[in-house]
Amino acid sequence: MRTVGVALIAVVVLLTASSCHDAGNGTAIDTFDRSAMLRGVADNLIIPAYRTVDDEALGLTQLSVTFVDNNTVSLFTLDTLRSAVRTLTLHWQAVITYDFGPAEGPLGSLVANVSTFPANAAQIEAFIALNDTSFQSFQRDTRGLASLDYLLNNGTAEEIRLRFDGQANRNRRNYAKALANAIYADIHAVYIAWTGPYRQQFIDRSGTDAGSSVSLLFNSLNIGFELLKNFKIALPLGKRAGQIAAEPTKVEAFYSGASLLLARAQFDAAVNMWFGRTVEGDTFASFRSYLKTVTNGERLIADTETQIAAVENAYTALGESVPLSTLVSTNPAAVEPLYKELQKLTRFWKSEMSSLLGISITYSSGDGD
Repeated sequence: MRTVGVALIAVVVLLTASSCHDAGNGTAIDTFDRSAMLRGVADNLIIPAYRTVDDEALGLTQLSVTFVDNNTVSLFTLDTLRSAVRTLTLHWQAVITYDFGPAEGPLGSLVANVSTFPANAAQIEAFIALNDTSFQSFQRDTRGLASLDYLLNNGTAEEIRLRFDGQANRNRRNYAKALANAIYADIHAVYIAWTGPYRQQFIDRSGTDAGSSVSLLFNSLNIGFELLKNFKIALPLGKRAGQIAAEPTKVEAFYSGASLLLARAQFDAAVNMWFGRTVEGDTFASFRSYLKTVTNGERLIADTETQIAAVENAYTALGESVPLSTLVSTNPAAVEPLYKELQKLTRFWKSEMSSLLGISITYSSGDGD
């Protein structure tokens, strides 16, 4: 009887241990509070980021009304509008990671509609000539922030002012106003959803299955990261399949020259989500916290943060004074380290974290990692 009792105790201990860990694959401890993690991300990162861009996009629409209504366009008015677009585009980088749920629309996701680049200059000019501001198509490269960048930054300030000035150029002003209105309408709809019922739905769906919020957050983090790696850096550098040379005009914000600044801002926002911290430094549960509860999680945390530091060093080495479009044309070797360090981070943020946390990758990047 004593032997049986000891055996039963051993079985109970074994079963208890098995319920917390799957020794083979590092499955997360079931007691981790994923709802708290989701609540922290929603309240500290997602909703504040959408609130900021919602406010700024509204301000942009108000400026664009004045811009259109006056036949005479001053350099001051033009610069005010350009400044508002620059600020919105910078803060927009913080919401790219959260392109799911309410951000999924009939004409594509919010990120696709607001920040597809590069702008299709020829088609934009065709729409302006027709005074067509419907935007009811999948031609996302004719609307959004990249289109405003083209209209407001292509040339000297005086050249741009003259293109907008006078009754003869009213269609151009109308197009700029329509772009601002469309951007605000898209952002506002998502912000209202997050501040309404969707926030609680997001928190409540705390499983790890393909439809859960944990899965949506994990996959969106990686989709956004691969947008950064594959299109903001690799594409202009000429590293994508089928490319034989650098293509400097395919950077984000080509006309303003802010490409590196924006890419760094998007990366910093993703890193904040990884650490579970606000811009002000407040902390909350995150994927990093989640990894602490699984076998090999601490090792992955250390590897990931070493690689994050390597990416940050590569960004810093490039500086901000020379536009990315110029660098990939004149000194592509200088950009190579950033691309390589971003590529290395993919393994940790995507493949290994998926394996350790038992979260499926539900999209295909097509680059083989």
